[in-house]
Amino acid sequence: MKLTYALHEKFQREGFVDNDIKKEFKPHATLMKLRRKTTIKYNDGKEKEVIRRISPEVYEHFKEFDFGTHCLEGVELSSMFLPKGDDGYYTRLGNIEF
Repeated sequence: MKLTYALHEKFQREGFVDNDIKKEFKPHATLMKLRRKTTIKYNDGKEKEVIRRISPEVYEHFKEFDFGTHCLEGVELSSMFLPKGDDGYYTRLGNIEF
């Protein structure tokens, strides 16, 4: 929670956000992400669009793994709601270096 409040305060000072911390704000680091939706076709001809899950076999042996520590040099504020850029990455709203 301390990180969340500190980042939100810094983003407000820099003019990146103007909302109250009580609104949804969840700083995180993405380690693995699915990129595409898949369409499942049923025998009766119906289709359903789903996002497939990452198979547990991919990460199972890392569950107890100690990845160590990492000192952050900065934080990027991105929007998942604005259109993605030409590179397919989220719209970057700003970057704060420490």
